[in-house]
Amino acid sequence: MTVSNASEQSSAFATTLVKNPGTLPEEVMSRIAHKHTSLGVVEEQYPIVYEHLFAGIVKVFGDAVTPEIA
Repeated sequence: MTVSNASEQSSAFATTLVKNPGTLPEEVMSRIAHKHTSLGVVEEQYPIVYEHLFAGIVKVFGDAVTPEIA
């Protein structure tokens, strides 16, 4: 998964899962975590990463994302 600009970033996780149904979410999250670490994202910034990650998931999966999932 390569994201070329910020507007794509919010839905890249969910889109990767849709396009690659055999891929485990944990595999994608591991790649995201490594990338964010390499960019210097620190623990205090995790809430904003979470907020945008789930916004992207909702954008792709819509009503399938229930409060129990989020």
